Parts: sequence; structure tokens; C-alpha cells
Amino acid sequence: MQIRVSQLIDGFPDPKLTGSNTVHRHSSYVRYASLNSSEQVKVLRFLLHETGRTISVCPDLLPPYRPLPLDQIEAGFDERSGIVVEAPAPPLSVAEEGSLKRAWLQLGERVKALVSQCGQHLPAVVASAGELWLGLRRNLGSVRDILTFLSIHPRSSLLGDYACLQIIPD
Repeated sequence: MQIRVSQLIDGFPDPKLTGSNTVHRHSSYVRYASLNSSEQVKVLRFLLHETGRTISVCPDLLPPYRPLPLDQIEAGFDERSGIVVEAPAPPLSVAEEGSLKRAWLQLGERVKALVSQCGQHLPAVVASAGELWLGLRRNLGSVRDILTFLSIHPRSSLLGDYACLQIIPD
């Protein structure tokens, strides 16, 4: 399971999200903050005693499994879907542009799954990544809000149904 730092209460996952009051700080790992930086951020991990499952706590400014900050993803997806922004985003490096392009392609592959998972938060007919992104932004808000919503309700993520998000049957 993955949640965001902003979903912690007094440094621990909200029991309403985990379904458990017995959560143990299990471990952590570090990841790079961006493609062009040596800065690292810590990702906390918690263990649910009843089930043995773990929870990763992603920093609010980073998406899961992506080396781009959320503001770059949001600006790039906004541009690709035709959302007009007041201030243009700073130019991306070749590596960042490639990562953003792959993320956009992944979003395009997830249109059907996300429409199914988001239900009434999206228009009835969504045929492309651009239409999906417009609907998500209009109805859920920023990319941070979208990731938070997806982590709670369908226990999914924007760019993939990662194994850590799947419910394990008892």
C-alpha cells in the first residue's frame, strides 16, 4: 500500500486508511528527488501486524516510481492535454522530457482502468489520455489531490496498478 506524507497523523498512517491500529515503523529507503539531482529523500515504511503487509509513505512532492517531481508531471500533462497555464514551466532536460513522455504514454494505457476506478469523478466517455487528464484535473484538482484520491478509494495510482497497492486476500 502507498500513501502520501500528508496522510500521516502524528507520524503514523491514519488507521482509517490502513484498517489497523497496530502499525509498526518497519524501515525506510532513500530515492533520488529528481533525475538531475543528487538530493535524496527518505521513504518511510510501516508494517501492519495483523496482515504482514507494508505501507510505503511517498513524499508529497514525488510520485511513486517516477524520477520527476509532481509539479513537472502536472505542468507537462497540462500542456499535453491543452490546459492553458499562466506561467510556462521551465524547460526540461532531455532525460526529464523522456521520462515525462513515458509517463504520458503510461497514462494513455490506463484510460480504461482509471475511468472504471474513478466512476462519477470523470465524464461518461473518455477516449484519450488528454480527456482523462482534463477530467481528473477538473474534478479532483492537482496531481497531489489525484494521487491522494487514488491511494484511498480504489487503492490505485495514476500511472500503474503497482503490486504494493493490491489487496491481498486473507
